Amino acid sequence: MKPRFAAILMRLRKRGPLLGAFAGVIVGLVVGLAVVGWREGIDAIQLVALGTDAEILTPDLARQPWWRIVAALLAGGLIVGVVNHVAMPGRRPSGIADVIKAAQADDGRMSVKGGIIGAALTALSIGCGASVGREGPAVHIGASLSAWVAALLGMPARHARTLLGCGAAAAVAASFNAPIAGALFAHEVVVGHYGLRALAPVVMASASATVVSRWWYGDFPAFSVPPSAMHNFAELPAFAVLGVGCGGLAVLFMAGLIRTSREVGRLPLPAWLRPVIGAVIVAAIALVEPRVLGVGYEAMDLALRGGLAWHAILLLLGAKFVATIASLGFGFHGGVFSPSLILGAVFGGALGSAMAALFPDLASGPAAYALVGAAAMSSAVLGAPISTALIVFELTADYRLAVAVMVAVVVSNQVARGFARMPSYFHWQLAARGIDLDRESDHAFLSDLSVGDAMRPLPPGAPEPAPPGALALDDRLEAALERLGVTDRADLPVAGPGPRGEAVVVGVIGRADALAAYNRALLEALHER
Repeated sequence: MKPRFAAILMRLRKRGPLLGAFAGVIVGLVVGLAVVGWREGIDAIQLVALGTDAEILTPDLARQPWWRIVAALLAGGLIVGVVNHVAMPGRRPSGIADVIKAAQADDGRMSVKGGIIGAALTALSIGCGASVGREGPAVHIGASLSAWVAALLGMPARHARTLLGCGAAAAVAASFNAPIAGALFAHEVVVGHYGLRALAPVVMASASATVVSRWWYGDFPAFSVPPSAMHNFAELPAFAVLGVGCGGLAVLFMAGLIRTSREVGRLPLPAWLRPVIGAVIVAAIALVEPRVLGVGYEAMDLALRGGLAWHAILLLLGAKFVATIASLGFGFHGGVFSPSLILGAVFGGALGSAMAALFPDLASGPAAYALVGAAAMSSAVLGAPISTALIVFELTADYRLAVAVMVAVVVSNQVARGFARMPSYFHWQLAARGIDLDRESDHAFLSDLSVGDAMRPLPPGAPEPAPPGALALDDRLEAALERLGVTDRADLPVAGPGPRGEAVVVGVIGRADALAAYNRALLEALHER
């Protein structure tokens, strides 16, 4: 690190808020450029594998031989399986669940190597046609890079966790051209609370990444939708019914993903071969319904425009549902946000078509129901009702259905949480791995406290030599509690450096001291929020 840059950092460290905002800008620019480069890489792989770099695949695929789709998926599945088995930390796909665990239980530390390899495998999965999303992996890339920035700047655990939120916000903002939703998503999903201390850096990161994204792609919404609004407030019960349906569909989707991953892990097959089996299933579906391939925004665009007949809607809904579960369940890398967005839009479009047929003078039309369904379904899967609704608004630049979206999102989240007993798919993933996030968060909170934070200093006087096995000032408070739990002594000595550098007793610590320090830290954290 250059001396001038190091001196700047030292000055900023003395002004905590300035360091946070400065770090947020750095993370936003780095993640914004990384996400843009990564998306261009996906397009390049897709061009080689499927013969087109467009998001609307069907017109170009119609001119390709059928075997090209099969060959692309099989080759992609084989490469993903082998690289995942050989080089990926944990030998499994990574995603937002890992970011949440890192932010709430791992001191904000993440593997940059895992982020880079995971990004490459996700690009390969999407480019070869696997039915997965790109936004969750983008968040993982952003979080990995922000963890690297936190290590580079020498940030403590508390600030490193905030920086993970910056990376997540920047990734969402750059992926969707949605700066407001990006900032709220980071607080709602990654940071886990709306804290004032985290607000400035997260907002700066989201804004910086949006500048990069708009510089490259321009300032356009991702989808162009026809004008639509709720015709009459008497239609609100229909949107509530849509919320119930999307909540139930979200539970089936999440349960299918978890159950398939578990059962596939029990198959007597080499782990590297599993994505190839998934590729066979997806290829068979794609030969009938090619709109399931890749991110699949073509299907959502059609649903938002009301351009699907009812039989085509049912076919696409079932095909996308099964193809996504097969892709992710068998080991392709990717996210769940885009698939859940599309499933919700198609399901909403189906209900909208039915309502238009039954109540032609009252119903708002398939496009309105598709937009509301996209928000309701994806918010139930992600467990982020506020930010997901805003993402949909910013994707379409259409706020005229705000009331209907709010009703459907609230209902779908209540239904999903009532049946799944989990806040989101990501918490369900962690629970399937045997990770209790509440317990891990408490452990991480304790790990931030040291013995020196809790001990009672001895009064001035001649220092006594430290006995063998005395606690050190920088020992974790958790370790002190464990020692106190196996001894009959009320207090344990704490060793520190003496006048001549020798180890002497500088204080004592008991159970009451440890609990008091924990309570003080907890109150400070609550005050910051």
